[in-house]
Amino acid sequence: MNNAASGGVENMWYSVRRGGVHFVSLNTETDFVGAEETDTGDGHFPFLPAGHFAPPGEYMRWLKADLEAAAADPSVRWIIATGHRPFEDLPTEHAAELSGLFQGKVAFYFCGHGHTYIRYDVSAFGDGAVHIMPGASGSDETPWPVDQLSPLQSPAQTCQEWCSLRNNSCHFCKSSLGASPAFATDKYSLGRLQVTYDALTFTLLRAPDGEVLDTVTVAHR
Repeated sequence: MNNAASGGVENMWYSVRRGGVHFVSLNTETDFVGAEETDTGDGHFPFLPAGHFAPPGEYMRWLKADLEAAAADPSVRWIIATGHRPFEDLPTEHAAELSGLFQGKVAFYFCGHGHTYIRYDVSAFGDGAVHIMPGASGSDETPWPVDQLSPLQSPAQTCQEWCSLRNNSCHFCKSSLGASPAFATDKYSLGRLQVTYDALTFTLLRAPDGEVLDTVTVAHR
């Protein structure tokens, strides 16, 4: 974790370069207005303090400066952001603030938190970035059924198909911010990101047999 060299704080936020790619690791948990773990951990037990890693506003000042410096650097071809939470699990105002910082700079945002695969296209959050939650490795926390080798427990390939199986009672087809996924699946899978000078391509492969479930390419602007 490149927190010291990149000006981040205690590995909570940092950035790192690999060739022409600038990776920035966001802090989606603490040290911004409305953060889930402002004072305590995710379970909000009083004996598990959290947050306050830096003075108020320092994290967002760092993120803005880091993204602007990377975007202005001619040696940086791509900017990829990562964070634990998807935008729909962030406070609305903070998600909008991040969208403004991402605009015209970030190509992909990869997140965790959810235990399924969901992809939003570049128009979903108004920031020009493809948002992907590559969490389809399975978990007993997910309401989606688990994809086994034999038999397949769910025929759903998309979020809309899954909702129809649940009589449209789930909330995955539209996020709390009103964005609808371009693709979602519950199948056990893993992702592969290919980087070239002209394009980034993310491919989702079904884990048991390598079947291509989803693919998206972003050309350099």
